[in-house]
Amino acid sequence: MAQEACDLSRVTVNGKPAKPSKEVKPGDVIGVRFGDKEARFKVLIVPEGNVGKADADSLYEAAE
Repeated sequence: MAQEACDLSRVTVNGKPAKPSKEVKPGDVIGVRFGDKEARFKVLIVPEGNVGKADADSLYEAAE
């Protein structure tokens, strides 16, 4: 799904269209369009390795 969303220019990083291989860093703002709406998230931490579901929400926050 991520590949398709990027191919359709529905994902941005810092306001620019993103490719699936785009590496993000703390402070980056990721936007994802769903129809007429867009969700934006600010990256807080980029972990090394796997992250458990319970900890995933500590990696980002809603962006304004």
